[in-house]
Amino acid sequence: MGAKAFYRELFVWEMEPIEQGGKPTYTETKNAGSSNGGTTFLTKQHRGAMPH
Repeated sequence: MGAKAFYRELFVWEMEPIEQGGKPTYTETKNAGSSNGGTTFLTKQHRGAMPH
């Protein structure tokens, strides 16, 4: 089970993929229809960034 599926099941969150240019770039996380965060793919521009 991946992280998205795990949190979707655990907290009953909805995951809404956001695309740019036909490619997934961001996943918005919602709870009861309200946005409460999101995740993105790491790219070369993110090298050296601190996790948070």
